[in-house]
Amino acid sequence: MKFLCLAYGDEKDWKALSKEKQAALLRQDEGLRERSTLMAAVKTDVASVTAWNGTPTVTVGPFAKMGVPLAGFSVVEAAD
Repeated sequence: MKFLCLAYGDEKDWKALSKEKQAALLRQDEGLRERSTLMAAVKTDVASVTAWNGTPTVTVGPFAKMGVPLAGFSVVEAAD
């Protein structure tokens, strides 16, 4: 089964982390890249495209209910 993993975060929060915590998180990302499962990282100038009713609708902006921009995503294959 494939899972879409969305990463939300604000640059100011990233900068508030210790260098050790940043390094640990970057190592996790590197593990995804090594397994070729990291699909992309996104910029803050993003657009969401939906077509639930058959007509594409584009919403400009990194929207998330939690109030922080979409920072990236990956697709991970796992048993469950």
